[in-house]
Amino acid sequence: MATGALDANIDEVGYRAHGHHWGYRFFNGTLEGIDRANRAIIIAPLRDKDGNEIIARHRIRYDYLVLAYGSVTNDFGTPGVRENCTFLDSHAQADRFRHRLLDQCLRVSRMMTRGSAREAHVRVAIVGAGATGVEPGAELYNAAEALGHYGLEVFDRPRLKLH
Repeated sequence: MATGALDANIDEVGYRAHGHHWGYRFFNGTLEGIDRANRAIIIAPLRDKDGNEIIARHRIRYDYLVLAYGSVTNDFGTPGVRENCTFLDSHAQADRFRHRLLDQCLRVSRMMTRGSAREAHVRVAIVGAGATGVEPGAELYNAAEALGHYGLEVFDRPRLKLH
């Protein structure tokens, strides 16, 4: 999503349909507590955007409970990362990165058309080499190849510098 290679609205999972297909039930909500003695989880009230309750607090019984909380990016204490990095832990962060990337590509493209771009580059530094680092690194080069199709007058792949 951050590189524009995936459309979040097309590629996101519809959990209800996925659950129906794979034999599980999906409940949207926020885990409020666990009642281990009665093998149930407590789900907080589900509210709409105006704060109106849609579904009251309720319990869902379980046979086996697997908690998969997800994660947040670890900067491993690398100096300057926390203050300067655009993390990719959410849709909003991925969108922000993509917009900043496209804006910088547009700046470089405009400089190139004016002949003042001898040293103009789009520089991206990736901290970490997990899936969230390696995969976008490769996709950024693919995105650079396709930028001409998205309104940039000129932009060539060598203008993208990954570190």
